[in-house]
Amino acid sequence: MKLILRILKIIGKAFLFLVLAIVVYVTAAILVGRLELDSPGPIVPNESKVAFTHVNIIPMDSNHVLTDKTVLVENGIITGIYDEFETSQNIKMVDGQLKYLAPGLIDAHAHIFDRSDLALNLSQGVTTVRNMMGFPMHLRWRSEVNNNLFPGASIYTAGPTLNMGSDSGPFHKVLKNSNEGRKAVKLTKSKGYDFVKIYDGLTEEVFKAIMDEAKLQSIKVAGHPPRAVNLETLANSDIVSIEHAEEIFQGMMNYKYSTKKTDSIAKILSEREIYVTPTLIIYNYLYRTMNEDREFLDSIPQEYINPLTRFIGNKQLEGYLNMDEKGKKYSASKNTALSEILSILHQNNVPLLLGTDLGPNLTVAGYILHSEIELWKKVGIKDYEIMKAGTINVAKALDIDDKVGTIEIGKRADFILVDQNPLEDARNLRRISGVFHNSSWYDSERLKELEEIGKDKSSWFSTIGRFMEYILFK
Repeated sequence: MKLILRILKIIGKAFLFLVLAIVVYVTAAILVGRLELDSPGPIVPNESKVAFTHVNIIPMDSNHVLTDKTVLVENGIITGIYDEFETSQNIKMVDGQLKYLAPGLIDAHAHIFDRSDLALNLSQGVTTVRNMMGFPMHLRWRSEVNNNLFPGASIYTAGPTLNMGSDSGPFHKVLKNSNEGRKAVKLTKSKGYDFVKIYDGLTEEVFKAIMDEAKLQSIKVAGHPPRAVNLETLANSDIVSIEHAEEIFQGMMNYKYSTKKTDSIAKILSEREIYVTPTLIIYNYLYRTMNEDREFLDSIPQEYINPLTRFIGNKQLEGYLNMDEKGKKYSASKNTALSEILSILHQNNVPLLLGTDLGPNLTVAGYILHSEIELWKKVGIKDYEIMKAGTINVAKALDIDDKVGTIEIGKRADFILVDQNPLEDARNLRRISGVFHNSSWYDSERLKELEEIGKDKSSWFSTIGRFMEYILFK
């Protein structure tokens, strides 16, 4: 009996030690994660007055170019657009060399898991990201960028993803009823998130409660169309955008693609002016992994990816290696179906948003948006429409089109300088000579510096700490 009691005592002490160790680890990880965020970033120079001379402006108010103009920027605001402009000692002069000035790109669907991804986005001309699953860290990152404490793309972030059922993800806020849905909307608003993100497991009753409460709280809702909600109910709600062509294929079509069904869906979405963010690239990565095997994975510059998400991304994609012929055939047909869905949405004038689903599947910030553009080009979307989807359309969806999305007097100076005309080929948006964002001018040398910052990833420890902070305090 004494031996048993001694063993139980040892087990009890070991258990208490284990619990204490876990508490210490989690607490330390959260503190390290927060301290890393609160540490000052690289110095962001502020340009009070800048004149961009000899630029061809693509204002994006319509499909045209203003040739050989000067754009005057004062304290981050466009204050003048001139045919001729006299130089001044008080103004920094940037010779545009007749390159093309276009609004900064906006990634309409991203998951930012590392602060350095904001710098990497900016280095590729992405000046704003619409973050589709919010953590406390995103509110801090948003503040850092807005206050010029860190050089990166601006963030507009959803709150925690609202979902129901056993298929909910580990970072979803799982709801039980309509009352919890309403409380979640109020909490999203009170914590300072920019909009509400919903997921496909919601019941119709809870979906309606969320939409009603969001209207009362004056906050927008976007996300995956709930499977339990029919298209008519969805279309008659105030949902701003539906995310992923894949959700149309899997949910609204139950995995059975039909051009007739797609056309019917597109007509309803167009009539109700509901935005769709197709995110073709995320499934394309799976398709390419199945067909190109390890060669595709080896082509991805993984040094730009957070170590934890890199580990998860490799596990995600490695599951599609060595696929049998049946699997490859299915992936090819689905990949084609998603492209055709985008084409039919476009033909029916459904308002589109350019987004990537950055985060999963070894996607690299900034670069991935240009890969999405290439897929749209292959589908046959016109260059101006691609640019609209990546600028003014997203600005409208975020309700910030009075600030960004076009180049106009009175708006923020938030633009990119590219070597060739993107209205002739939207892939020219890759050829960036400079970016102006948050009152700062990043020329080609400073863009390289941003790329280097983009490699400075958080450690496993601090990344886990930020996730634990979310899980414990959401």
